[in-house]
Amino acid sequence: MRILVPTLATLLALCACEATPENPAATVTDAVVKLPPVPGRPGAAYFTIRANRETRLTGISSPAAQRIELHESVTRGNMMTMRPIADVPVTLGSSVVFAPGGKHAMLFDISPTVQPGGTMRLTLTFDGLPPVSVDARVEGFGAEHADH
Repeated sequence: MRILVPTLATLLALCACEATPENPAATVTDAVVKLPPVPGRPGAAYFTIRANRETRLTGISSPAAQRIELHESVTRGNMMTMRPIADVPVTLGSSVVFAPGGKHAMLFDISPTVQPGGTMRLTLTFDGLPPVSVDARVEGFGAEHADH
């Protein structure tokens, strides 16, 4: 009996972490694509990730972009620069936020059919989890200042 109770507790805990349609392995929310101010330049994607187990975001793809890279902004002295990153850890119980001035995805060669007010399909790939697809809202450059 002493062995049975801890074993049952462990099994129940493992079952609680299993992905289901009601409890997906990872979720992506608040996805937005910002189009570049100059056509032909890269755009950016921002979003929030949560996962029900430890994982790593290993990449992003889209049928509407030739290439997507994970990047992060870093400050050196009083200068901000960007650098590519290979993957991003996602820890259980916390959110990973991709936002201006921090982690973000750079979208290269975006299709001209992608327009402000529409959506762009992004598929995020994770280590050991199924991919997650999301329709990101598309905004033009400077959309956050449109009401000013």
